[in-house]
Amino acid sequence: MAKKLPSLRSVSTTNKRTHSLNILLNDREYKAILDHCEGQHIHNRSSWIRSVIMAEVLRENERNSPMLFEEDEMR
Repeated sequence: MAKKLPSLRSVSTTNKRTHSLNILLNDREYKAILDHCEGQHIHNRSSWIRSVIMAEVLRENERNSPMLFEEDEMR
């Protein structure tokens, strides 16, 4: 008998989301998000917003991380 693969539900239970952040948007910002989600066929806004925020945070961390050889030292 073949091994049963773990379901997505069991994987997500290992990283339970216990913290929440609340943000306030004005009408224009909220409508822009709704329009974008509708145009891109995004059905889960929470997941999309989480991935967009985390992508930017990780990109910023990578940009600000110390380099092995700084550009100033190489000149």
